Amino acid sequence: MMIRKNIFMLLLSIFATLFSQKFGGANDPNAFKGISLNNPYGVDVPLSTKISYKNNINGTFDDIFNKNGIPKLLIMGYYDCDMMCDAIREILFADLNSNNDIKLGEDYEVIMLSIDHDEPLSMAKKQEEIYFNRYFSDLDKSLIKHIVFAVSSKEEIEAFTSEIGFEYRFNDDYEELKHKGRQKYDHPSFVYVISDQGKITSGTTSGRFHEDIVGKLKDAKDNYPSIDFDELYAMTCLQGNIENQNPQNAFDLVKFTSTWFVLNLGFIFGYNYLAIRKRS
Repeated sequence: MMIRKNIFMLLLSIFATLFSQKFGGANDPNAFKGISLNNPYGVDVPLSTKISYKNNINGTFDDIFNKNGIPKLLIMGYYDCDMMCDAIREILFADLNSNNDIKLGEDYEVIMLSIDHDEPLSMAKKQEEIYFNRYFSDLDKSLIKHIVFAVSSKEEIEAFTSEIGFEYRFNDDYEELKHKGRQKYDHPSFVYVISDQGKITSGTTSGRFHEDIVGKLKDAKDNYPSIDFDELYAMTCLQGNIENQNPQNAFDLVKFTSTWFVLNLGFIFGYNYLAIRKRS
């Protein structure tokens, strides 16, 4: 019985090793090329960026920031995205809605700029209304003015994202593979916290914003860039992985540990086999 158990474990480990080798070998070293998030803390957002928002208002970010004393939460993504963009919006709005210590229009405003220059203003406005009605339906309808989903031209978007260090990539094979779930753009998932003067003071990746939302907004009100070690570490790791442009290293580690595990099982199997044979 012991021999059969060891054989089963050995075969299972061999299968896991072969699978990890196949997974690592099939990985594209350029999978993360063109996608990165440079450390944005203390960077001044280009407020002269031209945008369209609300009921066909054509203006600039300066019109929205307007030094009104209210920090801004900026989401970069695109509206017709059912994966990362949708997830980070849901998490952010849910966290904001559940926090009784802060109020929309007093402690923060939410802005989203689409990285897809082909998306129409009507789509942005529809998404804006959906999120307000979903998470702030108990508030006065006039407060929707503090949620701004905007669109812009290709040139303006590229200049804006370049300035804040947000790198994204258009997938050329989108039309061909969208039936398989291929997304039009690949991009980082991040929420920028910005002062009303346009200075990026902090931010967070999806799912961590609730940890210190009040503190982040306070720093933004003071126009004070702040960052904690965990955030810097997370951003540094992300940047490092992307700059390597070779996720193969991670899979090499998996293969090494799997092989080591198999060798140990082989030793145990051989030892048990010889021990049983000796007793016989």
